[in-house]
Amino acid sequence: MDVLTDILSSSGLVTHLLAQQAFYRPFAVTFPCPRSMGFHVLTQGEAYIRSPRLAQPIHLRRGDFVLLPRGFQHEIATDPATPASARERIDWQ
Repeated sequence: MDVLTDILSSSGLVTHLLAQQAFYRPFAVTFPCPRSMGFHVLTQGEAYIRSPRLAQPIHLRRGDFVLLPRGFQHEIATDPATPASARERIDWQ
């Protein structure tokens, strides 16, 4: 096993995977993450991570990945200004 797999396996977190999602402009989705961590991989294009905890959005490009701590509410958007609507909210039960 590689180090990342070891960390994710031993974390005790329930795994939810949103695989092979394509987001087209303009788009923004909210990840509340009250009890989970965030892990995102950008396989093409560009996106932004936004959060009340960040002074400014983080610009992501193809090949970037982000690992966010448990409880880190955030949004992924196709640009810094597009608001996320209620139907574009991911809630894990």
